[in-house]
Amino acid sequence: MALHLLAHLLGLDGAGPARLRREFLAHGDRLEFDHVNHILTVFAKPFPRARTQRAYEWLCAQLNTRSVPFMRDGVEYRVRFSW
Repeated sequence: MALHLLAHLLGLDGAGPARLRREFLAHGDRLEFDHVNHILTVFAKPFPRARTQRAYEWLCAQLNTRSVPFMRDGVEYRVRFSW
């Protein structure tokens, strides 16, 4: 439900999780690499509307329960989304 709501609020009706992840990466503020634990944390700029921000935070929590891999310099990192 929140995924569909967020897609609608961002003008991405019908977008799947991969497309939404790309949009969030584009909305990102900064990336932090934890080279010891192989975790890449993506921090987003706040969304202008509270409803969109809440939906984004819910989606981050859902995405963080899955393993989203990212390769850099031959090392695989697990992507975490934050705000």
